[in-house]
Amino acid sequence: MFAFDRVHAALSRVRLVCIGSTLVWLLVAVGSSAWGQIDAKESAALPVEKLGSGYVEVEAAVADFKQGDLAACREKLIAARDKHPQLPPADVMLTMLHLSAGKTAPAMSALDRAVVNNASDPEAYIILADLALRDGQRTVADLGYRQAQSLLSTFAADSPRAKPLQLRVHAGLASLHELREQYDLAEQQLESWSQLDPTNPIPYGSLGRIRFQLKQYDKAREAFAKLSEVEENAPPVELAMGRLFHDAGLRDEAVQQMTAAAAARPADMKVRLFIAQWGLAGGYTELAKENIAAARKLDSDSPEAIILAARLARIENEEEKAETLLNQAVLRSPTNFIATNELARVLGASSDEAKRQTSLQYALRNYAAHGKSNNKSVASEAIVTYAWSLLRNGRTDDAFKALSQVPDGSTISAENAYLSGQIYAERGNKAAAIGALQAAVAAGIEFPGRAAATELLDKLSQP
Repeated sequence: MFAFDRVHAALSRVRLVCIGSTLVWLLVAVGSSAWGQIDAKESAALPVEKLGSGYVEVEAAVADFKQGDLAACREKLIAARDKHPQLPPADVMLTMLHLSAGKTAPAMSALDRAVVNNASDPEAYIILADLALRDGQRTVADLGYRQAQSLLSTFAADSPRAKPLQLRVHAGLASLHELREQYDLAEQQLESWSQLDPTNPIPYGSLGRIRFQLKQYDKAREAFAKLSEVEENAPPVELAMGRLFHDAGLRDEAVQQMTAAAAARPADMKVRLFIAQWGLAGGYTELAKENIAAARKLDSDSPEAIILAARLARIENEEEKAETLLNQAVLRSPTNFIATNELARVLGASSDEAKRQTSLQYALRNYAAHGKSNNKSVASEAIVTYAWSLLRNGRTDDAFKALSQVPDGSTISAENAYLSGQIYAERGNKAAAIGALQAAVAAGIEFPGRAAATELLDKLSQP
């Protein structure tokens, strides 16, 4: 499918910024553990080819860090910086190492030393601002970026760090302004970013989103078109605009854009599958149906197309058709989570005891494989299906226990809310059942079992 989450910030709230060739990844809106393990190249924030022998010295410092010898690590970083002034200050590099290990307190101590000992270097302020923005401290972030911007005005223009640092300031201020809904100011920062780094796709995707918020729809299209020029796997302009119109509640405009995308690329399997999946998730059933049919005509053996056709059949209460299709999908792709998860739900709804037992086998396998996944959406799907399959096999108490394992903060789909409501109702928790069922039907989107969910809600709501 399309690389929405990687390059198209309009379609994701995660701020993942790759600054050119500096090898520095800034994760502004996620926890410290997501900094990951950075190596000497990344802590130095310079390409390997520009480090020369300094790379070896920094690598030795990283080795000391891994051994817990912070004093020796810092000494080697200081020596490396003295020998190679193009490197970041030693305490800046040490800060990044602490952050890579998820150690926030020592990172902040090193960052404070960097500000004191290298008052004219902007990078410490940028890191401080990045961390503050991640933690929702917008005023602190603003002050940090502004101070860094001021210091960059007198920073050595020939320094290999100058451009990457300036890009980070533009990226940070753009995110900050967007969070504050200062879209005109965000646009200015993104335009400066794109001018300084014209082959980077990220600012163009962000510009498209920001200009859409400003209701500059033609300029938004221009930004998405530019994104397509610099990123091979970027989504078509119409798909990007369609999702934004949908998110803004402009459903007619969203359908027009998705229809235009299909018309522009009728033989593009990725476009057809994306529109079909998006249509089913958003309640655009007719649009989904058209594109599922087109996708299956393009490739009748495509597991993705077969699964979407089965999902549509479930929504339209054609359970036998759905079961046939899902059996085909599982035969073609036995480990496909979506296919086996859907099949477990179809079989679990059957009046045939053998099929319900088979449902539980599929659900248990997926629960064991995905129930503790870091992807909360996948984990929730696996857990809810397993819990409901237990219910359908007469194990109500076990179903309730399993359901309690849904990760906190998970986004629950309408169907999952319906299945959860059945478990609560069977266990006698009427209030929880009503709440889950209300959540299921509130959006007005079609999903498998919607009519039954409405009927059960009406029954439970009666005095």
